[in-house]
Amino acid sequence: MSSRSDLQWLLLRQTEQALVGSEPLTRLPRPQSGWVATIRQALGMSRAQLAERLGITRSSVVKLEERELGGGVTLDALSKAANALGCTVVYAIVPATGSLEALVAARARFVAQALAARAGHSMSLEDQASDSDETLQQQRVVERRLLAEWPRDLWDISWDARSNDSRADHG
Repeated sequence: MSSRSDLQWLLLRQTEQALVGSEPLTRLPRPQSGWVATIRQALGMSRAQLAERLGITRSSVVKLEERELGGGVTLDALSKAANALGCTVVYAIVPATGSLEALVAARARFVAQALAARAGHSMSLEDQASDSDETLQQQRVVERRLLAEWPRDLWDISWDARSNDSRADHG
């Protein structure tokens, strides 16, 4: 492994450790009326009272609650509202499935498949196509190498286009 890939794996593992325990939050659905309105109502606080605490107008609270529902609220506005409600905002970006390591492994597998498909296409043009077991073995070798070296272009969008081009060539 290169020192760059070593540092990358270290960063990944440290970030994974910071995310430990966040999984229950990913299952927590946003209330239908949004967090600000739901917490405000649960506390028995009116919009006018929240507005006074925030130093804004009641109509601005209505807009804030609407922006939260529409996904257009800023973290700053949400944090101020949470503070005025005696709460805090918990902000994180967590892997949708599994872990960060699983995301990297899946990406390496995807890129390895794209590379193998390109190589397979070239070989078939030369009438030297390899069987599916051999192709799978080649993909695994490339995948392991990608995970060991962690190339800078691993997440380049161009791999997605290359993979789509390979699928179009084969099918």
